[in-house]
Amino acid sequence: MMSRSYHNKYNHFELYRAFVLMLRSVVTVSSNRIFENFDSKFSERLMLAVTEVNGCEACSWAHARMALSEGFSQDEIESFLSGSDKYIIPEEAVGILFGQEYANQRGYVTKLSYQKLIDTYGKKKGKKIVATIQVMMFANTSGLTISAFFSRLKKEPYENSSLLYELSMMFAPIVFAPFALIQAVLESILRISKIRFIKD
Repeated sequence: MMSRSYHNKYNHFELYRAFVLMLRSVVTVSSNRIFENFDSKFSERLMLAVTEVNGCEACSWAHARMALSEGFSQDEIESFLSGSDKYIIPEEAVGILFGQEYANQRGYVTKLSYQKLIDTYGKKKGKKIVATIQVMMFANTSGLTISAFFSRLKKEPYENSSLLYELSMMFAPIVFAPFALIQAVLESILRISKIRFIKD
């Protein structure tokens, strides 16, 4: 039997930080979908690309279903979830690569890649891309342990996990919620950047 493991294994602090950023970003992402001022297919491709890097099985399943409802072909979905660039649209390539870097670097990016994102799409659209990625990162960070837990129930535990870790990460957002909400509001009021850069 093939052993299973996390692509990216996050700690509780990273989960908390992803929670704060998700709360700050969710309004932007929700308004994008309600008012359709941001291409929903581009949004879905961003989410699939981030999910592929993090390897969240629960998120892959959920977003595959969402992508199908958006009119994606099965081949296109599988391509994104395998890390292939076969279906990347040239106009979206910078955003997709930025999302992959964000996930690969666990929520950090280079100043160069962020500047390229803004230069390519403009500040307004760039912020929407970042918000979409940050919402997906929280879903992945919390969803990874849900995937591991259900894999454990099927007697296929992840080799780099434990039941205590899975349960603590699954229930941590309940404890984090009031603190994360307060911090998200304060950071928004103080206009603290949502972007964290890799130190040179």
